[in-house]
Amino acid sequence: MENGSYDAAFEALRDCEWDQSASGLTLGQLAFLYNQLGYGEFKEPEARARKVYQLFIRSAKLGNEDAILALISEFKNGDSLLQVAPDVNVEQCLRLVMNTATKRILVLKIACPSKKNV
Repeated sequence: MENGSYDAAFEALRDCEWDQSASGLTLGQLAFLYNQLGYGEFKEPEARARKVYQLFIRSAKLGNEDAILALISEFKNGDSLLQVAPDVNVEQCLRLVMNTATKRILVLKIACPSKKNV
């Protein structure tokens, strides 16, 4: 993705979401392609938003700081498509995660406290 070849990057990454060994960086890049550049086909905007949110959670659990920052933004501003209300407490907790060795456990507990959010 560094050279701007987004089509090639999407083709290489599109099936990685099903790979349990995918890195946090890989999942974060795929989320970026879906979210920021509109790659992938989704029947409705909510489905795209949900997929991106799920990828950011998985990426953050693997320590990807860009994904953690994306989740911080979700909880700072809220997200009507995901029905996430702004929550300064969750935002602050996620900011603390950025500086801790237990990122994976904390992200899992904070960003997806129940299976319905994953």
